[in-house]
Amino acid sequence: MKMTNAELVLLSLIAEKPRHGYDLEHVIAERGMRNWTEIAFSSIYFVLNQLVKQELAVAHVEPAAGRGPARKVFAITPAGRTALQEGIQQALSSPEPGSRD
Repeated sequence: MKMTNAELVLLSLIAEKPRHGYDLEHVIAERGMRNWTEIAFSSIYFVLNQLVKQELAVAHVEPAAGRGPARKVFAITPAGRTALQEGIQQALSSPEPGSRD
């Protein structure tokens, strides 16, 4: 299965540690990943929910800390780790269109 850059990025970030959507947005911006991920803030939850449907990630709701709202936290599954490894290998072995070999 060929994964998109957005799927690879989000899986890799939740492989580091479980995260909620706003945290993912912050990390993407902080690390300068926005330049090549082609993922908008509005797409993060859509892609995360697709990963859950594919059983590459799981989600659970964390109770609110203080006054804030409860947060949906996403974590990678064993199948997600395998898919991430395969996706990275595939991405690294496939030249981008217009790149030099």
